[in-house]
Amino acid sequence: MSLACAVATPLTAAPPTAWSRQELTGFMRQLAGYVVDHHMRRDNSPMRGKVYEFYDPVTHKQGYGAGWDTMHDGAFFANACILAYRATGDEFYLQTVRDWILPFYVRMANNSDTLFPDRTAAFSDGQKLPPERAGAMKGFIPYWWDDGHGVNFDAIAMKITIRQLLRDTSTITNDPENKEGALAGYSHGTSNHMALNMYPMFANGWLLTRDPAIAEAIHHLRQSRIQMINMDLPWLQVADFQANGDAAQAHKVAGNFDTLPWPPLKSAWWQAMVAKKKTALTPFHDEVQGDYCAAVIGKRVGPGAAKRLTQLTYDVIRLQDRWYGDKSRPRGEMYGAENHPPVFITDGKFESLAGGRPEILLASRLGPQILWACAQSLQLMRVFPDAWEGWFKGKYERAPEGWSEPPAAEVNATFRRELDEGLRYWRKDWQTRGYIRPHWSIGDKFPTKHYWQHRVSETGGYAHLVAACACYVMLLDGKNDWELAQTVRAPKR
Repeated sequence: MSLACAVATPLTAAPPTAWSRQELTGFMRQLAGYVVDHHMRRDNSPMRGKVYEFYDPVTHKQGYGAGWDTMHDGAFFANACILAYRATGDEFYLQTVRDWILPFYVRMANNSDTLFPDRTAAFSDGQKLPPERAGAMKGFIPYWWDDGHGVNFDAIAMKITIRQLLRDTSTITNDPENKEGALAGYSHGTSNHMALNMYPMFANGWLLTRDPAIAEAIHHLRQSRIQMINMDLPWLQVADFQANGDAAQAHKVAGNFDTLPWPPLKSAWWQAMVAKKKTALTPFHDEVQGDYCAAVIGKRVGPGAAKRLTQLTYDVIRLQDRWYGDKSRPRGEMYGAENHPPVFITDGKFESLAGGRPEILLASRLGPQILWACAQSLQLMRVFPDAWEGWFKGKYERAPEGWSEPPAAEVNATFRRELDEGLRYWRKDWQTRGYIRPHWSIGDKFPTKHYWQHRVSETGGYAHLVAACACYVMLLDGKNDWELAQTVRAPKR
């Protein structure tokens, strides 16, 4: 397939690590092609269009870690393909998301009451649901759903049966001889976090296609969260109002996302270094990404949304740098989400620095996701140049001890370096290994002797790298994601 490449206008005094448009479009297409070829179900089955979180390049098996999170990763990838189509117009991305992945998710959300009727062991957000909240409903998307094709890599590595490992699920392959870890059935669990991770896909999918079925899916997802745990999530409210004809209400509710209150309680740096609360090192940037997307679909991207994304992203970067201590952190390399126990910061001090505990993991989850946030932040700072230094003016007379806001030029340089060098870090690893792995140890020890995640391919890493490249292309082209979101439409079939 031909790459949708164009000759880029050279940047003035571009640093040696800067990427060209051709490099970006080539890299993102390679990454996306690998996921389509190796992680996605393309057979004529109920799983058509499903993207598995993990793929083993040696055994060619697709599957899960303990039956969790595959739905998250497929949604991340679909959202990245939408951003890539906005940036390049390459039909490959449109076909991948519109013809394959979105139909899978939309069918689940709009038909879950018949697809998943038995939820007798239903659970969500760490709680088992009472019978009145556990019945069949539309908008329920389970942690996993399979027809016996996908495998549980934990079960294989630990040589235990699915029944032993997934005690909170049912309608699974409970054969005690099932040492291959094959999964058949569906999880009875879901969560707000999974809904949050699917949100950008649904919101951007509707903006791209204006498909009434996606609007229906957004509404059902929102209502399911209300029914299950009695929470009407504000970012789902915004998308539901917008997609179902109440733009004024969507704009009103989205105002919550075009702001960053003082003090910035969502900032990991504020919590750990200023408030001195015991804080775990940030493993992912999902809520920040969802908040930005809510501002986009609600048409409320302004100085507040710019400050929100840039501040929370910068604070993750400086906290990661602090964790590395005297060692210089390679740009793009960050803490992993599967560390047990996590790294805590107590009274403003890390319990251990990078490399100080041998089983600490690095990962493809946070590092690439921050690269997307850097590319998006650079767009925002270009359009709202006063937002960084002006947003908190007048909100405090003197900055509290431990809080600092460097000049906007320094923050821009930080984002640019992280983006440029971080993408090169990941491309080198991709070229060396042949796939994007989810975890590796910063020391010489993995969490268990059965650990397998350092030798498989993981969809989430590809998704965030594709999204970062797409937003970088927009940056080079002088365009902005939130504006393209309102103007780029998929052609009618």
